[in-house]
Amino acid sequence: MGKSDEAFDFFNRLNYPCPRNFNPADHYILTLAIVPGKEEECRRKTNAICDTFTESPQARHIDSEIDLRLRESELADHIVVSDTYASSLWVQVKNLFWRSWIAQFRDAMLFWVRIGQSLAIGLVLGLVYLQLDVDQKGVQNINGAIYLLILNVTFTNVFAVLTSFPEEMGIVMRELGTGLYRVDIYYIAKIVTEVRAKVLACYCYRQRVLWYVISVITGDTTLALSLTSPVLVPFLLFGGVFLNGDDTPVYFVWLEGVSWFKYSNELMMVNQWEKEEYIECENKTISPNRTQKEICQALTCQFTSGADVLEYNSMDADDVGSDYAALCGIMFVFYLFAFIALSIRARRSKE
Repeated sequence: MGKSDEAFDFFNRLNYPCPRNFNPADHYILTLAIVPGKEEECRRKTNAICDTFTESPQARHIDSEIDLRLRESELADHIVVSDTYASSLWVQVKNLFWRSWIAQFRDAMLFWVRIGQSLAIGLVLGLVYLQLDVDQKGVQNINGAIYLLILNVTFTNVFAVLTSFPEEMGIVMRELGTGLYRVDIYYIAKIVTEVRAKVLACYCYRQRVLWYVISVITGDTTLALSLTSPVLVPFLLFGGVFLNGDDTPVYFVWLEGVSWFKYSNELMMVNQWEKEEYIECENKTISPNRTQKEICQALTCQFTSGADVLEYNSMDADDVGSDYAALCGIMFVFYLFAFIALSIRARRSKE
């Protein structure tokens, strides 16, 4: 309940400084541990440390915090009484949201690294695709940039989410097994706090939901990472870049229908090309030996407007509403699957 810096200073004042490049938590444990063969000496040292801490301002502050929490818990128990769980619904909501929120920023260095990563990738991609010309070749460049942005958002979120649940699965299963709190309260608290944290880190959240499902089902970081490629590639294939939407095999239409790459790509393509009324067509040199048909093909531009680009990629500006609905539906279904998987694990932990 106290601050890590205060613990560091406390042991320093007692002449038990933490060695350089040594984990402070391990140092505290070793200092307070009872070493076989030195039981009496270790007990005297531990008792002296504990007595000193009991008289410190930090101990009095912690005691007051505990008393305050106990009073709040008793008050909440009078408001909502639960016969199944160790604490009331309000206490569960408050403490789980607080714990999940603190966990998002526990590693301050990682948080700033993620922000730096987003800025660095944005800078590099911005320089690569700086001041693109809207002409026949520029269409390919712009479409590639759009799909690359979608890929970047997806891959950036994959590895952060796949380690989310496995890191705390052990302790969460023990707590759920003892009836400390409800599984739905824990799940909602974790999802909501991660939404807020990732918005601060400039992340797009819709791309993350599938990886919650994999993370919860596997419960293991190594296994979850090994499933990333075989799960991701089919969705990526039907995004509209590697395979035209009109050429999707009939037996894979269902897979195209749940690919967020498809809907995200169409939304961004429509946003880019819907109002583009003219696309420049460069002058071409025609050799005198060409046939009339070849001359006509050389003089004909593939794209004369943004509507031609959308038509060529089998996309329609009228599908924007259905694209948004499909993305929301995919997000809801994946969230539901992840919750069902977590509920099954929690039920097994109680058996």
